[in-house]
Amino acid sequence: MAKILIAESEVECFTQRKIMFEEAGHEVFQFSDMDEMSQWATSEDVCGVVLSEHFTLGDPTHLIEKVKAKFLAPIMVCTDLKDEDTHSALLESGADDVITTSATPRLWQARLNALLRQYSSDKSAVLTFGSLVVDSQARLVTLNNREVYLTSHEFELLWLLARNAGNVLSREYVYQTIIEKPYQDDTRTVDVRISRLRKKLEDDPSQPSKIKTIWKQGYIFVREAWK
Repeated sequence: MAKILIAESEVECFTQRKIMFEEAGHEVFQFSDMDEMSQWATSEDVCGVVLSEHFTLGDPTHLIEKVKAKFLAPIMVCTDLKDEDTHSALLESGADDVITTSATPRLWQARLNALLRQYSSDKSAVLTFGSLVVDSQARLVTLNNREVYLTSHEFELLWLLARNAGNVLSREYVYQTIIEKPYQDDTRTVDVRISRLRKKLEDDPSQPSKIKTIWKQGYIFVREAWK
């Protein structure tokens, strides 16, 4: 049995998928808004997330990023649109799979099973970038084969950055994801935490090359910098 979360604001659509997945022996839960999603943020038992375009209100990119930052499980996005551009854009935004809403139950099951196999193979939740190893389940970080002590806040920040390696994350996005409160322009909370993280991980914190600031955009975890 796998635990599946469905992000769906339309009751009828959720009910149809719930019945379909439960008949296959899975345990199904719904979240219909972001507050409900946040309650599941630390669950390690979630095996897959099905994200409906109805839930995203037309712009799924930000939500896909937020869900991927919170869950270790892969994400399937379902859309009413069948064109290649839409599906490609969703995959480029971070979705692990895209399926049309009108797909047959057999295809839904096949695609879901593929996602669950991916979750099973990635369940260790260990990210490795050269000399840096980040273990989410053990909450352990090693650099050059030496353990690096991080506070809980620092680990959450590193995990968010590492999970999105190569992508620029805005200060607002980092704040809302980590702090889970509305962003305030005058806050320096994220800057302070980034600075502390750099002091523990960078060769030269005054000239960061691994966790870089992109002017007026945000921060980026540089995948190639960890040797």
